Amino acid sequence: MKKKDSYNSSDTNAKLRKRILQLESELSELKNIAFHSADKTKDVSYTHLFEHGPIAYLSLSPEGIILNVNSCMSDLLGYSKQEMLQKSFVSFLTESSKAHLKACFLNFQKEKTIASSIVEFITKDGRILQLLRNGKAEFSKTGEFVATHCVYTDITEQIALQTNIIQTRYEWQIVFDSISLPIMILDPDQLVLYANKAVIDFTGLAEDKIIGEHCYKIFHNSSCNYPPQNCPAKKLLETQSIEQHDTRNV
Repeated sequence: MKKKDSYNSSDTNAKLRKRILQLESELSELKNIAFHSADKTKDVSYTHLFEHGPIAYLSLSPEGIILNVNSCMSDLLGYSKQEMLQKSFVSFLTESSKAHLKACFLNFQKEKTIASSIVEFITKDGRILQLLRNGKAEFSKTGEFVATHCVYTDITEQIALQTNIIQTRYEWQIVFDSISLPIMILDPDQLVLYANKAVIDFTGLAEDKIIGEHCYKIFHNSSCNYPPQNCPAKKLLETQSIEQHDTRNV
């Protein structure tokens, strides 16, 4: 009986060990499935972000051929992705931006990055867009230049607005200087923000000696630290009404 019991016990242990190995194998397989499933989920998420994210992306080969482009970039230029992939990058640029492409690639190879450079693109319908480019270069393990990876931001409207502001200020300055009477614009502390040409002619001071200086130091006394009691600008700030002062008596 003892031998039979011993035999049955050994047989049971062998079956248990076999079952444990099977369970370990099944658990390992489930872990692999879960791992690959998570990887696929990440890949789908990254692909979705790349394709439908709000940031325009474009990648070039060392020869300037478009290797990859996302929907944001192709939509911005009015093309389909198929119309851009494997095409020469320069075919989408203005002449001025084409001229800088070689220098851009040389900079990529040297610095391995490029920051805040403006590139002019021609859209499919003929409009010119000014895009701000930031990117990095990809190199192989042997150090060979493989590709560029750049993101683009459309700043066309901002540049147009800035240009309009500069033009408006220029036109305003012409009108301002055409007035024969001395005119200054002061801040609440009586610092000169703007002065027309008549002020410069009247005082005999250079513009950089007037702008940023207190008006009372210009018209009353260069050594005084406070406006005098008869200062019209001081009275104007106090009374909020028009004040007059004869500059011939300064």
